[in-house]
Amino acid sequence: MKRILFLLLIISVQFYSYSNQADLSLNSPRNTLFNYFYYIEGTNFNPNRAARCFAKGKYKQDELRELAIKLKKILDARGLKINLEDVPDNPDYTDSATGIHSYQPLKSLPEIYLVKINNRWVFSDYTTNSIDALYKTTFPIETENIKKKLPNFLLIDFWGFELWQLVFLLLYILVGLLIYKLFKILFQLSFRLIFRLLKFEPPSNNLILSLSRSTFILILILILQNFLYLLEFPIQINRSLLIAFNILIPLFLTIASYNVIDILSQFFSQLSRRTPSTVDDKLVPLIRKIFKIIIVISGIIFILYNLGVEITPVLAGVSLGGLALALAAQETLKHFFGSV
Repeated sequence: MKRILFLLLIISVQFYSYSNQADLSLNSPRNTLFNYFYYIEGTNFNPNRAARCFAKGKYKQDELRELAIKLKKILDARGLKINLEDVPDNPDYTDSATGIHSYQPLKSLPEIYLVKINNRWVFSDYTTNSIDALYKTTFPIETENIKKKLPNFLLIDFWGFELWQLVFLLLYILVGLLIYKLFKILFQLSFRLIFRLLKFEPPSNNLILSLSRSTFILILILILQNFLYLLEFPIQINRSLLIAFNILIPLFLTIASYNVIDILSQFFSQLSRRTPSTVDDKLVPLIRKIFKIIIVISGIIFILYNLGVEITPVLAGVSLGGLALALAAQETLKHFFGSV
């Protein structure tokens, strides 16, 4: 009986060892990435097998396991997802630029790429050596140590999130609203003080309020964008938020710039009324319109660029539109300068 139990124990140990050490299908870039993601997330989580997708180099198995986990956290925090359908399945794939067997799945992370070694596609030595530095750049504050100090009830799952994530986000919004009240008052007082010191009439409250609101929202978005990793949201949420940031940042920057042009135009309009010449009175509104058009067009171009739209045709269209506008306004400008 003891011999039978001992034999079963040996068989189970060998089977477990085989399941963790058996060679994965790493014969193409797609298969390697498929195996990595298959074993690094979800119910199939097995970092030991995911680590076999890396060039071993100077690292031990447990170190490679930690690097495999860190790489997934980096990708999730940055909202980067690799579409396996776009990854070549050719075992002899060759990079067209370098002429060697290598594949870079993400343009935004050139440190991460695969190479072919002994008929196996694995993450390169350079990638393996770069993960720690990328992790420190992505996570300047180690969130795991913070989570260990949280009470257990904040770690409860709630609608696919951990409760502490929702609490942190809610507190950020509430604190932001409180700071905005103070920011708005200080912003208005500062503008009024500056204009009174210059002996000019201050801009309207609505204009200052619009500038303060757009500026503060822009600051809040930039702060949240840089500290989004602290929330450890799933990659789908991070991707959606980063897309939203890529739209909202140039949008509110455009709105703020638009308001600045209105305030400056009011300032120069008052300044022009103090001069005997009437040229300034006509020139200020014209320059204001030109700058507003430039700001709006620039904002639209930046939004399209951030969304991955090819902007070369847009720039060509803007150039032709500007030329047509200049030709159309030629007579108007002649009459304007002729009246001076």
